Amino acid sequence: MKIEKLVIKNIGIIGDQEIVFNKPLNIFYGEVRQGKTTILNAIKWCFGGKFPDDIIKHGESRASIELHFDKTFVIRKFRKDKHGVTKAEKIEFVDESGELADKPSSAIEKFLNPFLLDQNHLVDMNEPSRKRFFVDLFGVDTSEIDKGLNILEKEASDLRVAIKAYGDISIEKVEPINIDVLKEEKKKFLSDYEKEYNENYSHNEKARRINDERDRGLKKVDELKRAIATIEEWIKGHPEQKLMEMPSVPDTSDIDSKINDAVAQNARYEQYIKDKGRASLKASDQDDLSEKEEYIRDLRKKKASLLSEINDKCTIKDLVFDDAGNFEYEGTTAGMLSTSQLMRLSGELSKLYPEGFGLELMDRGESLGKSIFTLIERAKEQEKTILATVVGEQPAEVPEGIGVFVVENGKIK
Repeated sequence: MKIEKLVIKNIGIIGDQEIVFNKPLNIFYGEVRQGKTTILNAIKWCFGGKFPDDIIKHGESRASIELHFDKTFVIRKFRKDKHGVTKAEKIEFVDESGELADKPSSAIEKFLNPFLLDQNHLVDMNEPSRKRFFVDLFGVDTSEIDKGLNILEKEASDLRVAIKAYGDISIEKVEPINIDVLKEEKKKFLSDYEKEYNENYSHNEKARRINDERDRGLKKVDELKRAIATIEEWIKGHPEQKLMEMPSVPDTSDIDSKINDAVAQNARYEQYIKDKGRASLKASDQDDLSEKEEYIRDLRKKKASLLSEINDKCTIKDLVFDDAGNFEYEGTTAGMLSTSQLMRLSGELSKLYPEGFGLELMDRGESLGKSIFTLIERAKEQEKTILATVVGEQPAEVPEGIGVFVVENGKIK
């Protein structure tokens, strides 16, 4: 289907205009803020979607857009309610049989491609959206793989952090020592010493008492002369007692050293048990990481295989894709494409959609420079009508096949 005419009433600064199209390429010339873009936007608004609050011309309460094709037409009307709020009425779509569609939005979708309503559909996408667009366009869906990869790569990253946190772990075997046995040995050693000490202490105390009494008797010799014989006799029977040598304090340094060594050994043993458990956990995490990394590699291979199908299905010259879904066009990476390259690519991509309305909109067409005139051949080749706006005056000479409209203050001249 080809566009035949556009009727605009009270849209933006445009009052009442009917524009007839009978050329493959139609250019709207004029300075900025004269209504050129409003004409292209009117076509977009005709098919539904959002519209500005001030879409109705100032001072008016109703507005409408009619877009006529050779086999059908679309009408969209707007009005202000009693509160002054702009409302859109139901879209009216008359199909090829001349019947009014019950569900106009569904009927219109069959004829539209995204480049019809937005020439910057590709330009304005971010990188993830652009990848998704090409994947969907060529029918290769990697969403489930991407979801799985995201989960696995996050888990693998967490495992790498956990494994690094373990640090170096020594699992050299250490045997524990029974310190209680050594303590009992020391206790018995000290008990023997205490028994010997007590026995000698008891003997020595008795000896001291006897010696003390003897000394007191000697001091009273002069006073006890009358008893001297008896005392001397007693003394003869009680010779001076010899004191026994007290045992020296036992040396427990050997046992104490063994106990200290055993405490250190047992501390190493406890650390060995802990390190052995941590080493086991680390090994388990490493095995888990290896398994996930292998699965990630498999998923990436599967994704690469699916994405390679894009290249197999792609019929657009000079458009190629890598395994990650990034694309190059005319030897230029996606982020470095010029406006004219993106315009050409958009035009090529538009061919992949059903014929539909056979309409293409291009705002600020002057960005294409002289190449804008090559659009005539493209429009003829693709059997479509191209509408473009150009800021500036109408050129003195216009090639055949171009419809020229000068827009000034909302009016077509």
